[in-house]
Amino acid sequence: MEVLPWSRELELIGANMPFSAAKIVSSSASTRKYPLNGADIDTLWRTLAEDSGAMVLVLSPEGKIVAANAYASSLLSGEAAADVSGKRLVDFLPLAVAEELGRCIQETTIIDRPIVIEGMLRGRVMRSVFRAGGGSSSEYGQCVLMTSRVPGGHEANLPVGDQVVRRAIHQDSGQLSVLTSREMDILALIGLGYTTADIAKKLERSVKTVEWHRVALGSKLGVSNRVELARIAIGAGVSRLFGDVNQKEANHKTSDAKDNGHKDNGHKENGHKENGRKDEKTAAVAKAG
Repeated sequence: MEVLPWSRELELIGANMPFSAAKIVSSSASTRKYPLNGADIDTLWRTLAEDSGAMVLVLSPEGKIVAANAYASSLLSGEAAADVSGKRLVDFLPLAVAEELGRCIQETTIIDRPIVIEGMLRGRVMRSVFRAGGGSSSEYGQCVLMTSRVPGGHEANLPVGDQVVRRAIHQDSGQLSVLTSREMDILALIGLGYTTADIAKKLERSVKTVEWHRVALGSKLGVSNRVELARIAIGAGVSRLFGDVNQKEANHKTSDAKDNGHKDNGHKENGHKENGRKDEKTAAVAKAG
């Protein structure tokens, strides 16, 4: 058996899957090779699909699901023993989210290198990696492999290979979709262990306002205390979105600074106009005298 690229182990599709895995597309960017000859592709596929803890999907260029492991089927459909093969991502995900993932599939097939994106899928923050060369099918053509999992906190800014992790534009918030943007920010900070006073200071809001939002969070999510809210935040991974909170606050402050700058410039212009009027008045008085 040919030596397979080690950095593309996620593309190994088992012989028992419903398409050909005979051709594994190599990448010029791959520098490490799979160290053993005679590898059992079926075993490698089972290891990826069953032991990695990742959601694994094989997708056609049009976003149709060719194959999925049990975790992916359960997460997408909400049913433990569901078969999602033959269906499309848009059948399970919001249209904007499915279209964004579809663009990742298309881009992967064009540039022939991994695309890495992090965002919410079914109410959980997940890091998804798209790789071309996920086998071929007479019905679907060349397929793309998508693996998604909940990333660890230490991976916040780590690249995958030479690819920078993108932040998804659209989110599939699941049960958290009932929350407002501000409530999501506060939930993220609760997950990070911030007290009400800390959150109020961080977001430049009053303690009373933050407490009101916390009560609203509990009501919408059906929980009664901060510990349960923190558990939801950690389980969904929303604390990883805290960078968005920082960015929004920075943008808000930048906007305020610009507004203040415009106001200052306006005051200066008014001052210049007032001084001009005074100068004209003084000149008129002097001329009359």
